[in-house]
Order: sequence, then structure tokens, then C-alpha cells
Amino acid sequence: MKKENKFGEEYFKQRTRYPTAIFKGKDLSFLKYPFWDRVIGKGIRKGKLLDIGCAEGSLLKWGERRSYETYGIDISEFAIKGISHQKLSQTKLFVADIRSLPFVGNYFDIITCFDVLEHLKHPLTGLREISRCLKKGGCLIMSTPNICSNGLKWKGNSWYGYRDVTHLSLLSGEQWAGLLEECGFKIVNKFYDALWDSPYFKRIPALLQHLLFKPSLLISYWTPIRFPKSMGENLLIVAVKKSTLIEDVVK
Repeated sequence: MKKENKFGEEYFKQRTRYPTAIFKGKDLSFLKYPFWDRVIGKGIRKGKLLDIGCAEGSLLKWGERRSYETYGIDISEFAIKGISHQKLSQTKLFVADIRSLPFVGNYFDIITCFDVLEHLKHPLTGLREISRCLKKGGCLIMSTPNICSNGLKWKGNSWYGYRDVTHLSLLSGEQWAGLLEECGFKIVNKFYDALWDSPYFKRIPALLQHLLFKPSLLISYWTPIRFPKSMGENLLIVAVKKSTLIEDVVK
């Protein structure tokens, strides 16, 4: 199977078919701007920013507005040529695989990798490439499904992390920490988003559950309030590259 067959137009349409997607087809990325300002912009306010798995280009749109030198890659040609380039005016875009990034070593100040690593059978390969391309002291911000979420406990096989059949590596926070350490990273922040994958319960009206759970995502975006591990669908990690790997020197 070709990679594009898995992450082509049909895949991106499927992302808006989940029963929780109330605002189908709407660009609500601006709602995340306060979150990105706080998590990304507060640490490194300028420099080269690479978004891996840039999809619709939402984060890169934010990066352009904050005057970063922005780059984006996605394995999907449809995402790069059919979606991202329509929104972005300054970003350099590439169809590329995280396992073989088309950049020289020690190039980026920030690399973001949201909802990507779980798609790899061997995520260590992707993390090594990120480490190679990131400057010493540079920052990685990543997210991945949280297998300790109450959402998984309540929904079982219909949980969002399991609904996407391309998710191959759903790991614990401790496992991700071990992989990051192996790649020369030090975790400086770890937190969880919110329980947004409603409805969770069959006997309670779905609309009532949406009204109860979905506002928690805005709380996660707009305030520094942190939810406990069991109350977040995603694990988010901020890590700093603390050393130059042998592979960096060799290359």
C-alpha cells in the first residue's frame, strides 16, 4: 500500500466524520492560538520552526503571524498541495516522511510534532530524526493519545485513539519519556489536554455530554489550568535537546 493511500484525501475527510466533530469543515485553529502562545511562544520567541505532520497548516499559520521562519512537512501530498499551501504565504512546505527529514542537522530552534509519532511502528526512528535536525537547546513539543485517559476507560474500542487504524504505537508516558531520553532529550513539561471525545455514555443524551465536556478543551487552550492524567485525551510533552548525538556528528 502506498503511503499516500493511507493519508490522502479520504483520510483527512475521515478526521471530520467522528461523532464529536460538531463544527465539521470549520477552521477553528484560532481557538488554539493562546495555547500555542503559552506553550511554544513563551519559551522560544523567534527562529526556525518546523511542524511535522502539518496537515491543514493551522499551527504554521500561527507561526507566520508570530514571525517565525516556518517550515512544514507532511507525508500526505494532498495535505501539502491541496490544503496547507492555500492558507500559508511564507512557509516552506515539503512532502516528506518524519523517518527521513529533508534537512541538515542542528537546523531548527523548535520542532512541533502533534499527533504523528503514534502513527509509526518504531517511533524511536522519528525521534532520532527530530533530534538530528534540532539545535542543542532547541525545543520539541509533541502530543500523542493518552492511554491513561478516562475516555479510553469509558469508551473502550470506540475511543478516539483506537478509531484511527493508522495508530500503531500507543505508549504510556513513561515509555515516551524513555524514548526521548534515549534520543538526547530532557522533558521540561508534561501535561494533558481535556476530555473532549464525547459522548462517553450511552444512557445520557449526546448533546448534554457535549455541553458538559467540550468546554473543558477551551479551558485547556485559554488558561494555564492543568487537568490530571485521567482527564485528558492527549499527552503533551515539551522537551529540550540537551546533547548532540553521535549520529549528528557523523552526518
